[in-house]
Amino acid sequence: MPAYRLSRRVWAATVVLVLLLASALASLPASPARAGSFGDAVVAEAATHYGAPYEWGAAGPNTFDCSGLVMVVFGRFGIRLPHFTVDQYAASQHLAQDAKQPGDVIFFYDDTGYIYHDGIYAGNNMMIAATHTGDVVRQEAIWTGAYLVGRYPAPASFGTPPPPPPVGAIGQHYAALGGPSSVLGAPVTGELATPDGVGRFVHYRNGSIYWTPGTGAWETHGAIRGLWAAMGWERTVLGYPVTDELGTPGGRGRFNHFQGGSIYWTPQTDAHEVHGAIRDAWAGMGWETSLLGFPVTNELGTPYKFGRFNHFEGGSVYWSPDTGAHEVHGDIRAAWAAMGWENSGLGFPVSSEYAVPGGRASDFQGGTLRWDAGTRAVTIG
Repeated sequence: MPAYRLSRRVWAATVVLVLLLASALASLPASPARAGSFGDAVVAEAATHYGAPYEWGAAGPNTFDCSGLVMVVFGRFGIRLPHFTVDQYAASQHLAQDAKQPGDVIFFYDDTGYIYHDGIYAGNNMMIAATHTGDVVRQEAIWTGAYLVGRYPAPASFGTPPPPPPVGAIGQHYAALGGPSSVLGAPVTGELATPDGVGRFVHYRNGSIYWTPGTGAWETHGAIRGLWAAMGWERTVLGYPVTDELGTPGGRGRFNHFQGGSIYWTPQTDAHEVHGAIRDAWAGMGWETSLLGFPVTNELGTPYKFGRFNHFEGGSVYWSPDTGAHEVHGDIRAAWAAMGWENSGLGFPVSSEYAVPGGRASDFQGGTLRWDAGTRAVTIG
């Protein structure tokens, strides 16, 4: 998953094709064994995700749906797949059921021919999959005979010696980090050019190092790298990393700074990006050591008006072109939220919270919210 629905005419043709394929493939002879141990390597890679929760539309690093898991596992071997069951089957070599071998992909279809689920065959009629909300990545039995088998051939590089240690700035930084014994592990690619032509990178078992002439070489790994990758790597608003992953001063979290922003992570909040004027406002308050704490969302657009916001553990920062970026928190934020946030008559904040006699206040486009320290009541002033 996710799968998708087609127009009636195209869908009817697809159903006929899938059912004809299922009938035809059943009579095909078994194919020869997979080259080398690629199938076993695929199964071993899938098994590293055991216990990860199912989440519809997710493709790692911590949650998956069925086709997201397949996409990520084969992506580790340089095989780029779409995030749709139907498209994944279309991109595979089609095999008879009795030709399946570990590392192949099992595609379930319903009585209309709709491909609704897939997983990685592990042998002995078992597959590794993320099935539904409330479940986790695990081995499960192939519970129906209504399935197709697809295979993605081993990449040409599989089974060849590992690439030589990178040279130049990336190689020097890798060595300074500890080489193969570092958190990055062994390299899985040689040094490659980035799609934008500006930088260079090397992927490792557990992370990456990216380099440009303007930024130097920096590593990123784990959940922070996972979010950066999901956003589009260096082609996003964040651009290239300008630090390694570092610990926050209080020791609770981790972060990477990038050309255009930052990603912060804690075990409680997971990884979220913050950038632009909102990041500047948060940094001016003291980053995660401020009353806002760590971000709990990426930067998002407001529903009905042209604005942006990040929520944090202790409050929010809202921005619009007319007001700039301002924080709002505590009882004043709760009252503003109950009124409808920026869609209320108050609009966007035009100040951060400040002290007034007997309490606190925040100014908005449409008025002021005042908090009484004695009663904790919030009123429009």
